[in-house]
Amino acid sequence: MTLVCASHPSVEAIARCVTCGLHLCAGCRTLDGVRNFCQRCHAELRSVAAAVPAAPRSPWLAAFLSLMPGLGQAYAGRWLRGALFFASAVLLRHAPWMTPLLGAFLFVFSLFDAYRLAQNRSDGHARGKAPIRADDTLFLIVGLGCIAATVFERGGFLALPGRALAPLALLATSLLVAHETRR
Repeated sequence: MTLVCASHPSVEAIARCVTCGLHLCAGCRTLDGVRNFCQRCHAELRSVAAAVPAAPRSPWLAAFLSLMPGLGQAYAGRWLRGALFFASAVLLRHAPWMTPLLGAFLFVFSLFDAYRLAQNRSDGHARGKAPIRADDTLFLIVGLGCIAATVFERGGFLALPGRALAPLALLATSLLVAHETRR
């Protein structure tokens, strides 16, 4: 038995709406991730999602939770970012090129990042829509300065072993990405 589209009885159905159960042809189905929707149910889903703002988060609680790196970012709704902060803290703990200055900066950066993420969420800014702030840019410059100080403390680019340059370059890139995605 062949199932047919609810809107086009002469066309074979290839999917079923997960909300209302209508059989859908390729032209009628709307794929959202891995779920199939009819156009009406998908429009309702999007209007409900747009009407419900993200729950505000306390910036100070996010900073406090970041005493355990990544926990404040997860509290602010950025789970992947929190997991990356935690993994970075664990992996960088025993890095041979890690200096106390760089370690202190990364710890404070975790607190600052969680604070700013929660603040942006509480202010109602959508991801990527928050204004650029001078303190964000200043923090980025200080972080890049800490990385440069670490490199020069170890004797500069020529004296530093090649296996340490890649992680430091990755760390600098991560700071830039964090700066741009915090907004």
